[in-house]
Amino acid sequence: MVCKKKKKGQAALEFLMTYGWAFLVILIVIGAFVYFDVLNPAKLIPPRCSFPAGFTCDEFAVKDDGVEFTIVNRLGYTIDGFNAVLIDLNNPDAEISCTSDPDTGNRVIDGGRITFTCDENFEYVSGERFQSDIIVKYTRAGGNIEQQSRGSLGAEVQQ
Repeated sequence: MVCKKKKKGQAALEFLMTYGWAFLVILIVIGAFVYFDVLNPAKLIPPRCSFPAGFTCDEFAVKDDGVEFTIVNRLGYTIDGFNAVLIDLNNPDAEISCTSDPDTGNRVIDGGRITFTCDENFEYVSGERFQSDIIVKYTRAGGNIEQQSRGSLGAEVQQ
């Protein structure tokens, strides 16, 4: 009887030692991947710029000197007073104001495009992940009630 218990104990110990070392090696490999920035989830997320129905983000660039994006009006009517502000998700208290091309003004016809440049209070360096909400405010041409739409933008900052 004593021999059987000894054999069972030896088998259990061999099992724990074999798979314990394998588990330890796996942890070391994962730790090395994290240390050398191979498993950085921010690098795996694709760049995006999106809005709800009514607007589309045609093109965008996030650089170390600011953000530039183009919005297309798909509302079905002309809008006036089109303004945009970025709300940095890493620092929600900081607003990044945006300016549009002075040649186009703030009036956008249906299907028209407007490009915004946002560089005030932009404090990111190349390689960092930038994520923000885009708040656009506008009025219908000839109207007085201000409307608001909220989009999102996320990308790695380029040089």
